[in-house]
Amino acid sequence: MAAASAAACGPNGANDGTVQEPARPATAQSPEAYRLRQARVADSLLRDAMPASGLVRQLGAGFAVAPAPLARELARLAGSAGCFDEGRKADPYLAGAVSLQVSASDTGTVVIRVLESGTSWTSAAGNVVNSCLTVAASGWKIRQGVARGLAYVAQVEFR
Repeated sequence: MAAASAAACGPNGANDGTVQEPARPATAQSPEAYRLRQARVADSLLRDAMPASGLVRQLGAGFAVAPAPLARELARLAGSAGCFDEGRKADPYLAGAVSLQVSASDTGTVVIRVLESGTSWTSAAGNVVNSCLTVAASGWKIRQGVARGLAYVAQVEFR
């Protein structure tokens, strides 16, 4: 009998004759509708991502936007590393942007690393890509000249 009384209680617990509607389950989406929704999320994230120029302003002196040839070479290397494919194994709808810093030491050694700021993904599977790119970048040979004393920033989009 107590269960029937509780069901008849209104939103404030008073027995005023109103009945609360049960919570409705989430509406199921077709795989195509889900894919389209995820594509819109990816488009929004990439559109709103901080461009390399904004990141350079944020980082301050000693940083510059990578020249176009260097940015293209980094995009080619990052794309061919297979890291995005690894991230897609965890999330088939993964998309994002990675900011890479390229600098040359006084001895001329080129160092490439993934910058946490300026890097954003549609899901946590992007962390797999970041980790993979960090390891892969240690073996990349850059053909473009990298000026000593300056760190270049390039952004690579994955979709």
